[in-house]
Amino acid sequence: MKLRTVERIPERLRLLLAGLALILAALTGLGCSVNPKPPGPVPTPTPPPSAGPVNPEMLLHADVQVLKHADGSPFDFRGAVACCNTEAGEPNPKWPLASTEWMDYIKAQGNIDVFHIRLGPWRAVEGGETEWKDTGGAYLEVGGKTDLSQFNPKFWAAIDSILTQAASKNQWVEVDLIDGWGIKHCQWGDQPGYHPWQANQNLQDADHCKPAFDSVQEAFVRKAAQVVARHGNAWVEVSNEGGLVSAWNEPWENQIIATFHDEESKQGYPRHVVSSNSERVVTGADLNEFHTGGGTHPITPKVTGVNEYNPDPPLNGQQLSDNYCSARSSGVYYFAWRHSMTSAEWVKGLGQIKSGCTAVGCSITTDPVPLIASKGDATHPPVCCRPGSGPQIDARNAFTDEAEAAVAAAHPEMFNPNGSLKGWPSDGSKQSAAAQPYFNLLVEYFRSKGACASAWEDSVAWGWKGDGFFEEWHLLHFADGHPIDGRHAWQYTWQFPK
Repeated sequence: MKLRTVERIPERLRLLLAGLALILAALTGLGCSVNPKPPGPVPTPTPPPSAGPVNPEMLLHADVQVLKHADGSPFDFRGAVACCNTEAGEPNPKWPLASTEWMDYIKAQGNIDVFHIRLGPWRAVEGGETEWKDTGGAYLEVGGKTDLSQFNPKFWAAIDSILTQAASKNQWVEVDLIDGWGIKHCQWGDQPGYHPWQANQNLQDADHCKPAFDSVQEAFVRKAAQVVARHGNAWVEVSNEGGLVSAWNEPWENQIIATFHDEESKQGYPRHVVSSNSERVVTGADLNEFHTGGGTHPITPKVTGVNEYNPDPPLNGQQLSDNYCSARSSGVYYFAWRHSMTSAEWVKGLGQIKSGCTAVGCSITTDPVPLIASKGDATHPPVCCRPGSGPQIDARNAFTDEAEAAVAAAHPEMFNPNGSLKGWPSDGSKQSAAAQPYFNLLVEYFRSKGACASAWEDSVAWGWKGDGFFEEWHLLHFADGHPIDGRHAWQYTWQFPK
């Protein structure tokens, strides 16, 4: 009996073990493993851009020819673009987007509050924008080609991050949606590897490098709106150099603009400013932008900007500053474009922009030329010798009124209750000296706003650097020291330290 019992136990064990083996085999077939192999490297997931609007207080809007904040105050535009030269000692801007170090650099050197980036689309492979090879372009790359059916989450997270970082530094970003430069070269076929919409560069073997708003372009614009339009410190450009694309047409750009606005509305985001660089007045755009030979551009009926120029030889720092300030005086938004300037001249130009469009000690020559216009009063109407000078002088007078009110508010101790200057001397030989403290405060105010101003004897003269006109303000009645309305516009030669 015992022997049989002993013999039966191993048999049962064998049956039990066989059953366990069958169960394990079945589990393995279902993908289970008792002792799995160590996993291979898993790509770190890139979180999608956060949802919901951010920094809405930074949103700008176009009021005819002026960009304004939500409260209606004019936007103090000071723009710069990194393209396309960087020397040793400068931070890598990582063009055509932007690096944190470059944002800090332009803020420190020029107090720059706007910069420009380009979404492309471009590939981040050899022949493309290799500064961003670790991030990639707007689409995923599969087997050496772009897959137009898959957006690259790392790229769009980078765009979201750039806008977030810029806002933290009180900087705005002009985001170029569809780069006409890229489409132009795609059409020419002279930039192999660059454009994902070129037929031989994408898995779909489809050509989208044309000014026709198809489903691929629409998907790209909507994706850009989902990421960019949530940021209050962004505005968008429809198409850098779009007007140079073969068969360009305005309906194409208007469709891009309408689609962007449609998507931002669907996402619950506010309406953003949209600019066009077709170098034409595009109906749907708020802002017309131009490329020049280095100088400024006449103002258009809408907000007007200059955001690229590549003169040969390149501008120097003084020329950059002069052009920037001349544009500013006429209401044109002029970006400081890096192009091929030397680092020293670039820093010089940025430094002069930071100083506020005026050098300490700026003055006007005393060589007289004919009177251009005078404001006049109810009894004596303005005298005008050139078209438009009357309205121009009226605009200047609004600024002088602003300066006068600002100084009076900041220094009430200087005035009697009736508004005259305290301690006004009856001796005429002493009146100019008594007026100087007041004149100097007005000059300081003008310069703080980017104007050139000087004070002498019985008046203050001021104007915007570059436009050739200034106003001589005989601002005191010398019998009793009251500010008076005796203003005239003249044209003299500006003198600035070199």
